[in-house]
Order: sequence, then structure tokens, then C-alpha cells
Amino acid sequence: MRHLNNRESKLLFLCLFTIFVMVNLLGIRAVYKALKGGSGHADELKLELLDQQGWLGDKEYWQQRNQWLVEKMPPSFDSAGKAQGELVQFLQDSLYEQRIKIDRQTLLEPESAAYYDEVAVTLRIQGEATKVNEWLSKLQGLERFQTIKALKLSLDLKSKEKEPQALCEVTVARWFLRGGAN
Repeated sequence: MRHLNNRESKLLFLCLFTIFVMVNLLGIRAVYKALKGGSGHADELKLELLDQQGWLGDKEYWQQRNQWLVEKMPPSFDSAGKAQGELVQFLQDSLYEQRIKIDRQTLLEPESAAYYDEVAVTLRIQGEATKVNEWLSKLQGLERFQTIKALKLSLDLKSKEKEPQALCEVTVARWFLRGGAN
């Protein structure tokens, strides 16, 4: 093996120095990214802590709401079919009182969430627009634990009635307290 001349030695040194600098720059960049990512995560954790402290400040309010729910919400049903039947009967009776016609009704599968059980029914109804709107406005009630989950309301443009007629497809759900939801 021959000895390198002066020029070749300088080029070798320059090449090795360049490789050394590049490796160090890549290492510094990786360390900087790691440190920067940690500060962003710390900021997220600080925001989450503030949010949780806010919830803790409202603890008494939420405990009162929970107590009200436990006292007022109907207990969980023994039979989903019976609960659905009662909901359908209530809806049919209230529609009959308003003289609103039911075109179709569909029972939906009962659902369970963390703190409540739910039964639901989808109705397709038609009738005088003012009566349909009145019925819809009275449907949800604080003490009934009923909610409108879906609503599609339109005017019946083909109707020959004197009063404007409405077509409505509505999904109504009733909630029941799930056992041990304190």
C-alpha cells in the first residue's frame, strides 16, 4: 500500500470531516425534535389538567344532576318489548288526540349505554302541518325522558286539503335508568 501525498491527505481529511459534521447535525436534529415533542405533550397535559380541574369545580352541580336522574328517571325495564309497546301506545294516543295519521311505524332494536337503556320507534306520520308541529313540540319533556333522535319534516305538496299538510318521519326514543348508575 502506498503512502498518500499531501493533496490526497487533505481531501481524505476534508471528506472525513464532512461526514463527521453531517452525522453530528443529524444527531442534533433528532435530539431537538425529541425535546420539542416533549414540550408539546407537556402543553397538552397542562390543558387536560385545567379541564379536569374545571370539572372538579363543578362536582357539586353534577352530583345534584346525577341525584335528580336517579330519583326521576324510570328504572330499567324488565322487558324491552313491553317498554317499546308502552312508548308506541303513548305515541299513538297522542297522535290520535291531534288527529294525525300514522302511515308506518317501525320498532328499533333496544340500545344500552353506560348509564341508561333506550327503546325507540320510528314513525311516518301525516296530518295538518300546525297539528304536526304542535305534537312535535310537546313530544319531548323533562319528566318523560324522551327525545327526538331523527326528524324529517316536509310539506305535502300533493295534498288537496284546505289546510297545509305535513309529512313527517320521526324517531322517538325513551330512556330508562340502567341498574347501578349512581
